[in-house]
Parts: sequence; structure tokens; C-alpha cells
Amino acid sequence: MSTVDITLKIRVGADFNNSSVAVRRHIVESHAQLLKRLPASIDNFVFVSSLKAGGLMYFTDERLTFHRVHGGNWSYYAHIARSGSNETHLKRARALIQTIKAFGLNGSRLLNGNINIYLCSERLNKGALLLLPLPELGTLPPELRPSLSDVKLALRCYKVGAEDLVDVVFVTGSALLSPLLASPRGRLVVGKLLESVVEALTTKRALRRESKIKTVELRHSGRLRSWPILCS
Repeated sequence: MSTVDITLKIRVGADFNNSSVAVRRHIVESHAQLLKRLPASIDNFVFVSSLKAGGLMYFTDERLTFHRVHGGNWSYYAHIARSGSNETHLKRARALIQTIKAFGLNGSRLLNGNINIYLCSERLNKGALLLLPLPELGTLPPELRPSLSDVKLALRCYKVGAEDLVDVVFVTGSALLSPLLASPRGRLVVGKLLESVVEALTTKRALRRESKIKTVELRHSGRLRSWPILCS
């Protein structure tokens, strides 16, 4: 069974949360050389190693761990839609780079490059990295940027249900803009353009909403004025 079916259809998030994953030691040790190169996402690596080894897998709904929430918590997914501070951007960049490398090992080396959830997600993370307005990143190397070959892969991911059409459009746009977004200056220019577009769309939406409210108020006041006449 493919990782797409298991992690998205059969058992959502089956490869997540290393505190609740247990496998035989020799399964992970058989890929020790790859494990040494792994920067993060040990739970995904253990899961993929288990798939590679074959045999039985058991999933349970039993709650096996507690998650401690405190002031030092930081979640990549919780901050993904926020502009945030420069520190937040740096944390996101670090998480993205680690995930790109980890998913590359999982998807290309362990799963032999066949279409899987890690290869598909790796392309999306590359696109997200391009949009971070961080001069500290310098000029991004080719291995951290989406290319035209990634567009073809995104279409294959869409075909098997690992991505939706919005993801394909995002990867396509990122690949086309990759030469421009690779440099800090390019990311700054495109970022300002995107801010201008978002601001214009927001203003237009607000004006349209205000116009609709005024139209409703006028209609409502018109009915109030005619009400006494109708009653008489």
C-alpha cells in the first residue's frame, strides 16, 4: 500500500508523532547511514523504514502521550499564515530547510523516488521557502528551489490524490518565479508587489461590502417610509 493511501486515506497522520511510534530496532538500524544525515522528522523516517521492511503494522486510537503547552512552544503550522517577526521567519526557514532535506531522504532514498507524500510535500516546502522575505538566507541554491521538473511531479501527485489543484498552481508559479525569488532582492521586490496586490484586493472587497450595506440600508429605509402609507 502506498504512503499516500496510508497517511491520507486509510490512517490520517499515521507517520506523525514520534512519541507514539514503536518499531523493532533492526528496522531503523538497517538505514543507519541515512539516519545520520537526517536533520529532523525522525517519526517520518521510522514510519518509512517500517514500510520498507514490510510486515505487519498496528494502529490504535488509544491516547498514548500528553502534549505540554507552555510559553516556549512554537509550531510551524500555527505560524504559517502569519507575517510574524523576523525571528518567526527565521524559525520557519530553519524548519522548512530541515523538512525539505528530511523529506528528500524519505521520498527519494527510502522509497526509491516513487510518488509518495514526502516527495509531494517537499515541492510545496520549497515554494514556501521562496516566499520568506529573509535577506539572511542569501541566494537559495538550486536544491532548495522548485524547478520545472517539479511541476510535472506535482501533476503526478495531484493524479494520485496527494495534492489538490491549488497546490499544483502554487508549485507551478513558484517554479516559474524561482530565478527571480532566489535572490534576497528578488524576494523583497516580489514581496512588496504581493503586499500591494493583497492590499488592493482587501480595499476593493471592503468597498464592495460597504456598498452592499448601504444598498440594504436604502432599501430598508424605503420600506419603512412606505409602511404608513400601506397601513392607511
